[in-house]
Amino acid sequence: MGLSSFKFWSISHICRQSNNATHLMARTASSSNEYHIWVEDTPPVIANQLRLDREREREAQVLLEGQAEIWQHLFGFADSMALKCAVELCIADIINSHGGPITLCQTAAEIVKFPSLDIPYLARIMRSLVRKKILTAHNPSDSGDTLYGLTPASKWLSHDFELSLVPMVLMENHSWQLAPWHYLSQCVKEGGIAFKKAHGCEMWDFASKNPEFNKIFNDAMACTAKIVMGVVLEEYKNGFDCLGSLKNAGGRTGGMIAEIVKAHPYIIGIIAIPHIISTGSIFIGAPRSMGAAAFFHLVFPGGRCPSFAMMQSCRVLPNLGRASPAKDL
Repeated sequence: MGLSSFKFWSISHICRQSNNATHLMARTASSSNEYHIWVEDTPPVIANQLRLDREREREAQVLLEGQAEIWQHLFGFADSMALKCAVELCIADIINSHGGPITLCQTAAEIVKFPSLDIPYLARIMRSLVRKKILTAHNPSDSGDTLYGLTPASKWLSHDFELSLVPMVLMENHSWQLAPWHYLSQCVKEGGIAFKKAHGCEMWDFASKNPEFNKIFNDAMACTAKIVMGVVLEEYKNGFDCLGSLKNAGGRTGGMIAEIVKAHPYIIGIIAIPHIISTGSIFIGAPRSMGAAAFFHLVFPGGRCPSFAMMQSCRVLPNLGRASPAKDL
C-alpha cells in the first residue's frame, strides 16, 4: 500500500540522537526477513537504549530543577520588597479596618494620600503577597472582583498590633541595612565587618551620627525585644523573684529591662547606657505604675523623670554603677 492510498499524510523528522530507540528498531527490521512480536515486553534490541534515555531524562529534570532553584534565590529579594511595600501602604491595616476581605479598588481607595495611585501596579503587589501567603484571594462565584483577606501572617504587619514586626521589616529592608550584604565576598577575602566596609564606620558610630538610622534601628530592636521578653516572662514567671534590682549596661533603649520592671514592680531597674541619656531616648515602660517609679528612682535623684531637654543635656550619670547592688542584664 503506497502513500497515494491515503487522503492525507505527513512526515516529521527529528534528529537520530533524539529517538535512538526508533532508529535501532528500524535498522533491525531492515536486516530481518522474519516477523517479531513482543507483547507486554520490551524488545531486547532497544532495552539498553531505553534505560539510557530514562537516565538522561532524569538528569535533565534534575538540572532544570536546579536552575529553577537559582532563579528563586536570584529574585528572593523581591519578596522582601513586596513585604516592605505592604507595610508602607498599610495594606494589612486597611483590610483589618473593614472587618473582612475587600476588593482591590476598596484597598486603593483607602490609600487616599496618592490620587494618582497605579492600581495595576498595586494588583501585582497583592498577587505577590497572596503567593507568599501573606494575604488570601477569593474569587466570588458571581464573577465579581477578587476579594483580598488577611492570614495569620498579616497580623504581624499591622501597625496597630502590639507585637507588630513593622519596625523590623522597615529596618531590614532599608538601603542602609541592605548595603552591607554587597560586601560579603570582600569580607571573606579581606576579613572585617560588612557594615563598616559599606558605611565607613561601625553600626553604633553610624547610629550616633545619623538620627534617622538611630530611630529606625532602635524601633526595630524594641519591637523584637518586646516579643522575646513576652515569651521569657511567660515561661519563667518566677525566674525574677530573687532579684531586687537589675542594671542594663548595654543595648539600645532599655526595652527589655522596662518589660521586666513592668511585670515585676518590686525590681529596681537601672539604666547605665550613656547614649540613651544623651539622646533622650529612654524607654518608659509603664509611666503610672509603681514599677516605673522604681525604674527611675536610682537613675534620677528623687525618682523624677526629667524633661526631654534635661535628658539631652545629660551626658554622664555619676556614681550610677555604685547606686545599688545590681545584676547586669
